[in-house]
Amino acid sequence: MKVSVLIPVYNKAPFLRECLDSVYGQTFQEFEIVAVDDASTDNSLALLKAEQDPRLRIIELTANEGPAGAANAGIDACKGEYIVRLDADDVAVPERLAHQVAYMDAHPEVGASGGWLQLFGARDRTWKFPLTDDACKAQLLFSVPVSQGASIMRRSVLEAHGLRYDPGLAAGRGGLAVLDPHGESGALRQSR
Repeated sequence: MKVSVLIPVYNKAPFLRECLDSVYGQTFQEFEIVAVDDASTDNSLALLKAEQDPRLRIIELTANEGPAGAANAGIDACKGEYIVRLDADDVAVPERLAHQVAYMDAHPEVGASGGWLQLFGARDRTWKFPLTDDACKAQLLFSVPVSQGASIMRRSVLEAHGLRYDPGLAAGRGGLAVLDPHGESGALRQSR
């Protein structure tokens, strides 16, 4: 398996259809989806269970573990060479996986990469993240340089170093920064 698309889910029923369809519609098709339901209280889990695509695996947490706990449960279940994060209320452009896999394949020294984010709805703008390893390292002084929702991580790096999200840190603050000592970082100049 080349790619595991990891989607933590907590009360995202209104957004799940569009999110999943954006993954099913990828131009790169060698993937599995690992959806982790974090004890949702809406009908998110029922919607996931109604899906018929065999590439979807559902992890049901019996208690709410928060974003980091759900992501960590998903990482433990992923089988792909690469783990791609996608939030359950996000959509991925059709070429996202193709571009990110090609980048990682061409740069074996990179442990994690990301891309720019195009916001939609009430805030229609682009969030730009650093594009080079040096810029990513500099950004670590202030915040996480790779957006988890637009990230691709080399699973072998996570496994070799026992890296997981830190449940004690605020959502989005405890993730990819820990990859810095274990590989270069980079980003694609494209929105997801």
